[in-house]
Amino acid sequence: LHRAILGSLDRFMAYILEETKGNLPLWLAPTQVKVLPVKNEYHLDYANEIYQLLLDEGFEVELDSRDEKLGYRIREAQMQKANYILVLGNNERDERTVTYRKHGEQKATTVTIDEFVSMLKQQIKDKKQIKAFNQKIKKLIYKPLPNDINIAKPLALLQNEAGYVMNLLD
Repeated sequence: LHRAILGSLDRFMAYILEETKGNLPLWLAPTQVKVLPVKNEYHLDYANEIYQLLLDEGFEVELDSRDEKLGYRIREAQMQKANYILVLGNNERDERTVTYRKHGEQKATTVTIDEFVSMLKQQIKDKKQIKAFNQKIKKLIYKPLPNDINIAKPLALLQNEAGYVMNLLD
């Protein structure tokens, strides 16, 4: 019986991920920030510094320092649905800033690292995206059944199976 409960949670999360297409709000995302140095030989030290700072602040961060083209790494980070992609080059290193792109947007914004950390903390504290996420989940959960679906037969089967399990436990 306990496994059924965990299985239900498992299926529920799979359903949510499928229906939301993996676009999770910042406070729930497995990868909140993806850090990409433009060129490893010039920008990797600064990227490591930013990566460690964000880790120390408690964020879920990944550093992509592979020897791939920047466009490829950006596209891959977008496909992985990281909420924020940080691209760090000469300007960011010299001015001690970060340039970020939010998931689903093309606009890049440059801010100081302190401003970026404060913005992320505020979004997580406010759970800024939670209202839209909750509305989407409510629509999924409370989706009315079509009129032509008769649930009497599956319900009877479920009751019979539950009775069988209860008899085994007695």
